[in-house]
Amino acid sequence: MFLFRRSYTCIPAKAHVIAALGNFDGMHLGHQKLLRRAIELRDECSLKGQKAIALVISFAPHPISVISKENKQPFISTIPQKLQWASEIGVDFFNLIHFTSAFSEVSAKDFVNEILIKKARVKHLIIGADARVGFKGEGDAQFLKNELTKSGSVLEVLQFEMYQGQRISSGLLRILIEEGRIAEAWEMLGRPFQMEGKVLRGEQLGRRLGFPTLNLKPREQITPPRGVYITQTTLPNWELSFSITNIGVRPTFDGGELRVETYLMDYKGPTLYDKRIEVSFLKKLRDEERFSSIEALKEQMRKDEEKAREYFKCR
Repeated sequence: MFLFRRSYTCIPAKAHVIAALGNFDGMHLGHQKLLRRAIELRDECSLKGQKAIALVISFAPHPISVISKENKQPFISTIPQKLQWASEIGVDFFNLIHFTSAFSEVSAKDFVNEILIKKARVKHLIIGADARVGFKGEGDAQFLKNELTKSGSVLEVLQFEMYQGQRISSGLLRILIEEGRIAEAWEMLGRPFQMEGKVLRGEQLGRRLGFPTLNLKPREQITPPRGVYITQTTLPNWELSFSITNIGVRPTFDGGELRVETYLMDYKGPTLYDKRIEVSFLKKLRDEERFSSIEALKEQMRKDEEKAREYFKCR
């Protein structure tokens, strides 16, 4: 997959461009539906001998963080994660538009004609039913259809993906993750919720307890509630490691700032300071607790590890 931001010259001159448009925070099942439809249409064109590409058009930073500066919220996924997932699905090109205050004032008409048609040369645009473009979201699906039709392009609107009677959306997923309902989030994402970030040097407290942990500094991602979770960690070399992750403030040690600490159960490799890892949340074991003694804490940590090993044994 080829990533580009400003210059559209990378798009093959005579290619039939099929584009999926959206923010794609979390790349949930509804988002994946759009991307897979673009790939399906691309492959149909290829079978007919027509050169076609599947393109994703998205924005960074997320428009909400620019438009509503007083109402900033953490996001489900980082940009590297979105790019990785789009590549795995099979997209050819990913256009990441720099969303600024000035860009937020671009009219819907200019966005369609100057970017979608003139620069990206989109012939078939795929959107979700709630998609809007332009200044204050003035351009809805009907507007997009009218403008694209003038240039001979096609708009395809896909209906929402549902789960147990609920519309899958990034907003709903944020609520589920914040409430610790990671099993439901897993179903809607099509994968476990994953936190990605850099490993920081800590106070070596976990090592002194017999459970050395990686102190993760997540990017601006949403954080599940305080507690202990069974997780699986992707290491810098893409190796997977069974793990247990604690999110909390260390109440047994008089508290402090919120930390994300991951114990790799069987890791024997080199230190991972300043390296990036990705932690997948599989199951919540328990809430964070304050213990009466260090020994009581260590005993509970041993029980947590036993439960985690049993979980992985049964998978």
